[in-house]
Amino acid sequence: MITLNCDPIAMAVFGLGGVMLGLVEVGLSFARRFPTRAVSLGLAVVLALAGGAAWASGERATVGQPAFLLAGVSLALMPIRSRRSFVRRGLVQGACLLLLGGATLGFACYSLDRELEDDLTRSDHDLALMSDPIDPESPPSLLVRTDAGTVVPLFDASPAAAAVTLADESRYLHDLHLEGKVIRTGAPTLEYNCHGWVFTGGRFWLRSSQIETILRDNGYRAVEQPAEGDLVVYRSSVGEVTHTGVVRAGGKPDSLLIESKWGRFGRYVHGPEEHGYHGNKATYYHSPRGSHLL
Repeated sequence: MITLNCDPIAMAVFGLGGVMLGLVEVGLSFARRFPTRAVSLGLAVVLALAGGAAWASGERATVGQPAFLLAGVSLALMPIRSRRSFVRRGLVQGACLLLLGGATLGFACYSLDRELEDDLTRSDHDLALMSDPIDPESPPSLLVRTDAGTVVPLFDASPAAAAVTLADESRYLHDLHLEGKVIRTGAPTLEYNCHGWVFTGGRFWLRSSQIETILRDNGYRAVEQPAEGDLVVYRSSVGEVTHTGVVRAGGKPDSLLIESKWGRFGRYVHGPEEHGYHGNKATYYHSPRGSHLL
C-alpha cells in the first residue's frame, strides 16, 4: 500500500516534488503548439520510475512513496483537465500543486528544524549524563597504588550531580537502537563509573587519565583473542581512553560479550559494538594478576 510517510524527510521530498510538478504544469498551461498531456504523462512515468528505483534501493519510505504519490496525483488530474472549466484548467491545477507542495515543504523544514533542535538538546543532556559527576575542586576520597607503587586517586560523585532516571535510561537505549540488544546487570547509579566498576569493585569514580598508568604498572598485555575475565579498553580516534569493561564470553569477535558500566547510566552485558561509545576502538588486555582490583 502506498501512503505518505509522516517522516519529515519524506514530506520534504513530496513537497519539493509537488512544487516542481506544479511549476511545470503552470508552464504547460500557456503552451499552445504541442500536446501538453503527453508531457504530463511523461512526467508521471518519470516519477513512477524514480519511485521504483528508490524502492528497490531501500529508500522506500523517504523517496519511493512520495514519488509514487506524486505520479498518482499527476495521472489523476490528467483525465479531468479541461480549458472549459476554470477549476479543471491546467493553470489552476498547477497552481494548487505549487501551493500544496510549498506548504508541505515548509512544514517539513519546520519539523526537521524542531527535530534537530530536540536531538541537540537530548545529545547535550546525554553527554552530561555520561560525564564524570566529580567536583573538580574536591580532594580524592581515597588514594590507592598500582603494583608499581604509582598513586591513583579515587573519587565520589558530587552531591549536586544529576542522577539518571529509568525514563532517561529507556530513552537513551531507544535512541541508540539498543533496546533488546543489551542485558542490564546494574541499575543507574552515581556510586561508580566504568573504570570504578572494573578497578575498585564499584565503590568509586576513577578518571580515564589514570587507565594507561594502570595498564603499564599492573602488567597488562594486549591480546588478539580475549578470554573470559580479560579487560577491554575503548579509545577515541585520538587515542584517549573513554571506556573500560570486562569480557564475559570470549572467543571470536561475533561471539564476544562484555559487561560494563556506562557513565551515570546502568551496567550492561553487550556486544563489542553495541554500546554508547560509538566510533571508539576496542583493545583487549590480559593480566596474570587474576584480578583487576587496585
